[in-house]
Amino acid sequence: MNRKRRILSTIIIVALISTAILTLSTPKAKANPETKLQILPATNTFNVYTKPPGTIITLNITVANVTDLFTWQVAVHWDPTLLNYSNIFLPSDHVFAGETIYPMGPDISYTEGTVIYAVALGAGMETFNGTGTLCQLNLTLLAPASFPASCNIEFIHYPPYTPSDTFLLDSLGIDIEFTPESATYNYSSEMVPERVIHSLTYLGITYTLETYSNASIAQNSIGINGTAKMILFNATSSGEAAFVNVTIPKALLNASIAEWKVYVNGTQLLAGNIQVSENSTHTFIYMEFPTSLTTIGVQGTWIVPELSNAFMFLTIAASSLVVAKLKIRARKK
Repeated sequence: MNRKRRILSTIIIVALISTAILTLSTPKAKANPETKLQILPATNTFNVYTKPPGTIITLNITVANVTDLFTWQVAVHWDPTLLNYSNIFLPSDHVFAGETIYPMGPDISYTEGTVIYAVALGAGMETFNGTGTLCQLNLTLLAPASFPASCNIEFIHYPPYTPSDTFLLDSLGIDIEFTPESATYNYSSEMVPERVIHSLTYLGITYTLETYSNASIAQNSIGINGTAKMILFNATSSGEAAFVNVTIPKALLNASIAEWKVYVNGTQLLAGNIQVSENSTHTFIYMEFPTSLTTIGVQGTWIVPELSNAFMFLTIAASSLVVAKLKIRARKK
């Protein structure tokens, strides 16, 4: 591995020679002490229900506040029992986009959990100044031996480490000083409470409902049974105690506080196991449930009614009468 890393570094330095000759007479810009090499997002926290094993996450390898960047190489390490290498690539907006470049690598070790990747500009190309993305790294989530699991995703072997595997070089082949900033990865089996907004259309009118739960509830998954005056939705939990607080607009479904009923997998919860509160426009119903896949039904005593046949007849009759009057007026004119 060390021999291959040295070859990568040597190839990059060779690519600098022609440009360095062209720029020897040019004053060298001083390294920006604020230059940072970052792995973003800095915090990556997931749970097994929203991000199951096999899910791929994307990390941005970025440089901030750099001056005269001609070549970069990064060596990134993670815990190989928790994450697995998927791929590393240059996004369309990488820092050398539009220039002639020489990518090198990747050099991958699945057992060590490392990847090394590098890019050098071609001779005479314009160097990069500022903040931007070097590359993107995709890692696959693995099933850990136990929960919770965590590790750092970090740069390794940067100066003064010799030979360096993580470095930034300017157009003269001189190291650009930088501060490395790692990322953290956290994986748990606990559901993190999530607020989900749902749209529900009933009788041609769309209503907004809300669930706040540590179980997984798909967005816009709430259904309605008009005959039963009941809304229904599925919730997936870890098999331990889960909760949900559902917000229901009174314009859609209503009842007095004591009259609301909640069913979990078809079984009605006792009144003491639900908490109901309200304001002038909405009802808030809190409940707990223990099972992994749960169908929840919330039943009121009033639901927005359909237009009755009598009302429809009167509406049509009134419309016909208006039309008739307009015709009579038109004839008189």
